Amino acid sequence: MKNIKFAKLGIIALAIVLNGCSPYKNPNDTIYELKNNQKNIIINLGDSFQTFIYNVKEPIDIILKAPEDHKIIIQDKEYTAYKMKIDPQDSINKGFYIKENGEKKPIYIETHIATFKELFKPINRTPIEQLSGKVNIVVGDNVYYSLNNNPKEVIVDLHEHNKRKYHNFYYINGNQDVTIRMIAPKYTSFVFQNGIKQKEYSFTLSKGDNYHFSMNLSQDNINNTYSRTYKFNRK
Repeated sequence: MKNIKFAKLGIIALAIVLNGCSPYKNPNDTIYELKNNQKNIIINLGDSFQTFIYNVKEPIDIILKAPEDHKIIIQDKEYTAYKMKIDPQDSINKGFYIKENGEKKPIYIETHIATFKELFKPINRTPIEQLSGKVNIVVGDNVYYSLNNNPKEVIVDLHEHNKRKYHNFYYINGNQDVTIRMIAPKYTSFVFQNGIKQKEYSFTLSKGDNYHFSMNLSQDNINNTYSRTYKFNRK
């Protein structure tokens, strides 16, 4: 994620529309910080692929609005907006068909929204490439990485993704093969079929790859083994 733009809700308005080259006018992530006690937020479909919302202390309504001169198509019906509720530290990952007024053929567009209880801090704007792909968030089951700078290695720190049983990792952009280095949670090791235990597991992810597998993990010093399922997809 490079050159992330920050907009504080109610102070800076981002006017985003679709263009003919890409369904997303803003090539970077959009970041909002809610006002205290704010109960809802309007997000235009097509603003950006990912939206991060900070200072979400309680459940809020997310109103996904169709772009100007467009309608959202749901079961052959047209809508100008679609409302969803989201909890703090949770995420929305959905796709919609939208259609320009007067056009017959709809187009498909995705929106990925993550919420955080804490306030926005400038340190959060550090491009993930500078951290070899490591992030310090736990949001839902889906984690998205940008490979704009073609890093040679991406670290997936499973300390941050150990509470849920299923985890989906998605990688976009970039045109080079990348090594995915999975690090086992603290005081835990991966257990392979031959009984060998390791703290790390690495593999190569190329464009178009889609890996789906389960791993057994064993906690050190106690007799407890459990499994986690991971999916790695690169577009």
